[in-house]
Amino acid sequence: MFWADRLDSKRGQYVRDQPWPWANVLLAAETVDDVMRALEAASDYARAQLKPLARLVVKVLRERAFPRTQRAQLDFLAESLAARGEVSARRSRDICQQERLKAERGTHIISYEFKIECTCGFKGFSKVHGCPKCGARIQVGLSSIYGGGLF
Repeated sequence: MFWADRLDSKRGQYVRDQPWPWANVLLAAETVDDVMRALEAASDYARAQLKPLARLVVKVLRERAFPRTQRAQLDFLAESLAARGEVSARRSRDICQQERLKAERGTHIISYEFKIECTCGFKGFSKVHGCPKCGARIQVGLSSIYGGGLF
């Protein structure tokens, strides 16, 4: 919302490192009226989304932990407003951080089992890499698949 999604004709790609001019004015706002004036230059969508949050915007801009660099300020403001006032600005940033960590960790397999047919007569899925009926262990490796002579 704060970042410009304009196509850079020279490079043929989107420019996301330059905020809209109204966003710079928004960062300098000290009162709710200043926020409203900054939003006059914003798109209809941004105006509709941010006007109800004007008081929260001012509160976030006054926080002690408010960053010094412009890009960090915009990220901080966006994450603080992400919950749209349903939770505190601090909690909203914490939720964003948790979601980033989830995405970074991704998914991975924590356990796997095999479908087996054991000499004891059991047919089904193994349990902890063995036969759940008699406890026979599954030998994992290429030699168990191809026979002992190749590997």
